[in-house]
Amino acid sequence: NYIIAIMVDQSAGKLGIQTKFLGHLASTYVGAAKISMKTGVPIVPAIAFRNDDQSHTFIFKQIILPDDFDNVTDYTEAISKKLEDYILKYPEQWFWVHRRWKGKNSAKKLYKNKDK
Repeated sequence: NYIIAIMVDQSAGKLGIQTKFLGHLASTYVGAAKISMKTGVPIVPAIAFRNDDQSHTFIFKQIILPDDFDNVTDYTEAISKKLEDYILKYPEQWFWVHRRWKGKNSAKKLYKNKDK
């Protein structure tokens, strides 16, 4: 009965899997997808926007159900896609301080693999 917030735009290096993010392969953590699939709890994409007056607005979007996916790879990519949509629409809001694509070559190459 808790809310868990997970930042999904981090490079996972060798701990992640390769997924597409902003048109490039990136190493992405699978934790959010695995937790959701194991518990059956949906993911609620949420974005915090900085307003001109230095306040923040939080927007919660339509839930992503684990039952809609057959494997962790596709689910992880769908989660990343939701974030990508916001970054493309509001690029000035994305606070990016690390090299997101640096670990893509050490990530597990499971792209489009159907294993859970």
